[in-house]
Amino acid sequence: MGLASSLSLSLDPDLLGVSLSRGGGPPVRYRDNVVRTPFVEGETFEASGDDLPTVPAVLVGCCKGQQVAGWSVPELAARCGGRRFEVDGGPGRARRSMAGASVTLKDFEGYASRDGDGDDAPLYIFDYRCLTSPPLQSEFSVPSCFSRDLQACITGSKFRPLPPAWLLVGSRRSGTPWHNHPTTVAWNYLASGAKLWMCMPPEAADAQSGAFEGLPEAGGDDLDLAAAECFLGWRQPLPAAARVIVQREGETVFLPAGWWHVVLNVEEATAISCSLALGRDVERLWGELEREDPEMAAFWRRAMDKEGNK
Repeated sequence: MGLASSLSLSLDPDLLGVSLSRGGGPPVRYRDNVVRTPFVEGETFEASGDDLPTVPAVLVGCCKGQQVAGWSVPELAARCGGRRFEVDGGPGRARRSMAGASVTLKDFEGYASRDGDGDDAPLYIFDYRCLTSPPLQSEFSVPSCFSRDLQACITGSKFRPLPPAWLLVGSRRSGTPWHNHPTTVAWNYLASGAKLWMCMPPEAADAQSGAFEGLPEAGGDDLDLAAAECFLGWRQPLPAAARVIVQREGETVFLPAGWWHVVLNVEEATAISCSLALGRDVERLWGELEREDPEMAAFWRRAMDKEGNK
């Protein structure tokens, strides 16, 4: 029996818990355990971003008042006409099968309303071009604490070929598998729907085996699981270092550099996801980067020096 037909997925009435079960088995429950911080633009954090949290957190009110708050799937489908958006399949095996596929939001709206047509790893729109052209480009702005990206000087190069901001549109059960961003932080604003996050600190992955405490058979290609499979597979109780986030509409998840994470769309969801390199992390991680990727380190250093960054 496939995952899609056997999975039961529900959001708790208080919106802070998610339950999953497979094939009628006992449910696995996840409960939110992160701090929520009221956000005021220009006041809560410094413009450098260096005082942002060092553990995953939820910022409330981060994009308050912006038009992005109305970006539901039906609303975007009605406005974007026949424009095509790039899709992603979640785990690598699904991404490879997509081979650069694209879809209109109107067609995707129908697909999402049918619960991903029974796909075990449902399609997921990952598109950056739409954020730099009408009608969406003027409808959101980057909070000042996320505006100083020290990797901006290498965007478009082979070391950072794509822009750091993406529109994400996912049907229920879609998501992203285990991964991390070694040198960049990330922030994800949820315009509609609900997401379940599991986050683990950088040291949670054993450097030799790639294994994660609590996740069975987590080495190598075994990490390439659909998001729902990851959440079904965690041994309980969770490791003490685990951070669980049930992200609600209008909330922004902040993820520090290096933190591993897997994300599941509990409901049909629309979000903006951005990454950037903070000065605090560049200084902290520079020695490691020079050892592991000296070519990138040298290229990046030259680009920063040219722009006057240190």
